[in-house]
This record gives sequence, structure tokens and C-alpha cells, in this order.
Amino acid sequence: MDALVTVEDHPEWMVDIDHAERLNDDPEILHYNISTPFPMKDRYIVVEVTTTQSEQSWRLAMESTEATPNVIDDHVHIPLVRGYWQFDQIDSNTT
Repeated sequence: MDALVTVEDHPEWMVDIDHAERLNDDPEILHYNISTPFPMKDRYIVVEVTTTQSEQSWRLAMESTEATPNVIDDHVHIPLVRGYWQFDQIDSNTT
């Protein structure tokens, strides 16, 4: 679960994310760059993240926020985002 908590590791398991950084801790605001195929321009999102955890489940929920990083000239901003990643423990070695 360390890869979920460490924002800089998100590109290792999130498809097409080539950069991730924390902009703020409380509330948790994250910035992601998203790779897209030619001829589209790459995208970026800025989201507020909430995490919830129970004994056998972990959820990372994201929703758009007004916060913006420095303007990225060669990326298109995606202004509306809402979704989550949920990981449920199947057994002691599998999620």
C-alpha cells in the first residue's frame, strides 16, 4: 500500500500518468500529467483527494478542485474530474 500513499509513485501503477505531485497537504491537492496518443495534446488534472481505509479495503477518491498549478503550455487542463480507486483485500497477499 506504500505506492498508494507516496504520490510520486502513482505513475508506477496509474495508467498513462507520467507525473504526479502533491500541491497541498490539508486538504490533499494533487496534480497529475496524463500522456495521450498522437495527435492529441497531453492533459493535466488538479484534484482534491480523500482516502478512506477499513480493515480489508482502501479507497482513494478524487474530485476536481479550483486549485491550479503553474500553467503548462503544452498540456490541456481537464476541469471536471470525479472518480476513485478501490482496493479490497482478497487474502493476506492479494488485493
